[in-house]
Amino acid sequence: MAEFIKLEEAVKLTHAFQESEIGKDQTISGVIEKDFLLEMLKQEECEGIRIYTALNDEEKITFVLVGIDKNQNDMSKGLILDRLGLCPPYCNYEDSPLKSSK
Repeated sequence: MAEFIKLEEAVKLTHAFQESEIGKDQTISGVIEKDFLLEMLKQEECEGIRIYTALNDEEKITFVLVGIDKNQNDMSKGLILDRLGLCPPYCNYEDSPLKSSK
């Protein structure tokens, strides 16, 4: 399951994707505002969030989020989130080491 990692590992993982053939000219991140995450987590019986990788109409990676219950089942009758702020174009990385310069 999920665990926190060190910056060095995060850099290695994100750069590997961004510099790969798969990652070329592809979505590299998505932004979700805090209020959306909290609203999903406040659903009755919601114990976490599952993130699905998906393709939008422009054939760019997007992310679909759905709550999960205590048995790890999708709460598909609850809130489902999409249309994140995708990068590109929704980017402001400034000095982030997670964004590859290549």
